[in-house]
Amino acid sequence: MRLPPGFNMAVYATGLDSASYMALGPGDVLYVSLPQRGAVVAVSDPGMQGKPERLIVFAQGLAHPTGLAVHDGYLYVAEAHQVSRYRCSPGQLSAGGDPEVLLSLPAGPGLDNHPIGFGPDGMLYVGVGASCNACREADYRRATIMRYRPDGYGEEIFAQGLRDVEDLIWYPNTLQLLATNCGRRRLGDDSPPDTIEYVYAGANFGWPFCHAASIPDPELGWPEACNGVPKPFQELPAHTTPRGLCVYTGNRFPPEYYGDIFVALSGSWERSVPVGYKIVRLNVEGGEVVGVEDFVSGWLAYDQAWGRPVDLLEYPDGSLLVSDDRNGAIYRIYYER
Repeated sequence: MRLPPGFNMAVYATGLDSASYMALGPGDVLYVSLPQRGAVVAVSDPGMQGKPERLIVFAQGLAHPTGLAVHDGYLYVAEAHQVSRYRCSPGQLSAGGDPEVLLSLPAGPGLDNHPIGFGPDGMLYVGVGASCNACREADYRRATIMRYRPDGYGEEIFAQGLRDVEDLIWYPNTLQLLATNCGRRRLGDDSPPDTIEYVYAGANFGWPFCHAASIPDPELGWPEACNGVPKPFQELPAHTTPRGLCVYTGNRFPPEYYGDIFVALSGSWERSVPVGYKIVRLNVEGGEVVGVEDFVSGWLAYDQAWGRPVDLLEYPDGSLLVSDDRNGAIYRIYYER
């Protein structure tokens, strides 16, 4: 693996089939969703020192669980068709009972990874992907970020026109909502770009009529389809599949990394030459991206991918965790002075 000088990457946990989204729980516990296994696993790491002692199935029999969030004594879990919550006390490694189902999500074919998170307003935000590559959706919840009260009531469309949101974060200090968005496929190797979007209430990012604020859809669009569409916070190469986002706020990396954004690029699946399969760093100054560089690479070698980064999470000790759904592993990235 290739990392900047002084950085190292070690295996944190293995045996996590299809390891995807992660969330820190109370009492030295890390929760990890395993979509293909239909489970959420609890990783016990006393003292949060990067040395896990136990991996316990917290909940199983789930339908493609992905997004996780811990809020006010509950672990929220997004499945393909619903969002539920479990009571979650400090150090709890298994669900104490049946979950409380809060809300339904569109069922059927389509993009069924649902990132979730709680905003500074205390509301629950849920990413809902499209049912298709480019089409007019029948369900108003498709290709949106939805917002709810923590109990699942008060549904509203927060933003729309986002084909495939894969992660949601709020940038510290500014409290701006940022989301990764995977663009339309089958328009060639290099178009349209995948994006990171600055998302605000009422925004419409153009899908399926416009892509990346500048490319009218060849089938559904028209010359003025991109008028008024917000420009991306950051464009990324087409088909790189941006998923996990993390703003670094720790003190264990060199000071120039503080406030920068790490992005996990899970990689292409239909491009003639594979791209992605790495973690990139967005250098942020004054709320804007002033540079993009590789941070961790090496999962792709000789056009063959042996691993796939998915989610990113800053650990309490200032290191960075990354999940790999191809190898069923979590890695820990740390810096040695």
